[in-house]
Amino acid sequence: MLLRNSSIPLINPLELGILEKEIKRVKRGPAVVIPLRDATVGHGTHSRAVVWKRHLDQLLKESSH
Repeated sequence: MLLRNSSIPLINPLELGILEKEIKRVKRGPAVVIPLRDATVGHGTHSRAVVWKRHLDQLLKESSH
C-alpha cells in the first residue's frame, strides 16, 4: 500500500502533520506527501500522474523483489 497525499491549503493543510503522525499505525505503509507547487492542482492532483508517477514506479520496483 502507498498513501499519497497532496496539499490543499483550505481542506488538507500539510502543516497539521496528520498523515505523518497516523501513518505510523499502518504496517508497511509508506506515505508520500506532495507539497503545493506549479504542477499540483489541489484535490485534482490525483489525476496528474506527472506529479506522482515516480513514487508509483519506486513502489512497483520495490514490490517486485
